[in-house]
Amino acid sequence: MNFNEVKTTAVVGAGNIGHGIALTLGLAGYEVRLNSTNDASLQKGMDFIKADLDRLVRLDMTKPEAALANISTTTSLDEASRDCDVVIEAVYENAELKQQIFRDLDAFCPERTILVSNTLTIIPSRFAEVTQRPDRVLVTHYTGPAYVSPLVEIVRTEQISDETVGIMFQALKKSGKRPVIIQKEVPGFIAIRLEGAIAREALSMVQGVSLVPKTLTLC
Repeated sequence: MNFNEVKTTAVVGAGNIGHGIALTLGLAGYEVRLNSTNDASLQKGMDFIKADLDRLVRLDMTKPEAALANISTTTSLDEASRDCDVVIEAVYENAELKQQIFRDLDAFCPERTILVSNTLTIIPSRFAEVTQRPDRVLVTHYTGPAYVSPLVEIVRTEQISDETVGIMFQALKKSGKRPVIIQKEVPGFIAIRLEGAIAREALSMVQGVSLVPKTLTLC
């Protein structure tokens, strides 16, 4: 498979990040199947997507009809991932849950399918090891809000193929993102580690400043 053959995608998880990823892919012209465990969360995700689109329209950044037409919903993981070219998992940060999703996706998806996690704290080899396709498993960490923020971190494993990384890099660029490739599996990746360093420095600066003004003595 090459980049131009990527047509159908799925997003597993319709929460804050998942619905934003689905919107980004829909705006880029990809068919998107948004998956969650129940209809209520899917409806909430679609409501968020419509609200986000309304903001973009007010800013004259897009037209909503095409994006909405590209997005469908289902509570069946098998149905969502069947015949997909790329599946992006975006559920909450629970390693066991995510690994089980990857096991299921590996069973449901055709051999060509690239399996992706949006995790922030778990290295991608943890997902690759539970599949039969370690050369097609990686992390793409979207920074929020996913439909606006340009930065996406691509995290490689030792087993990942250059072809897979190249396909995801080009697909992200088509979606209007500015992907960066991280060669080492380090939890926290780039953005969060930098944010943590800035937060520590800011805290250090605050701790070094007296918040109680000194009394002035006039001569």
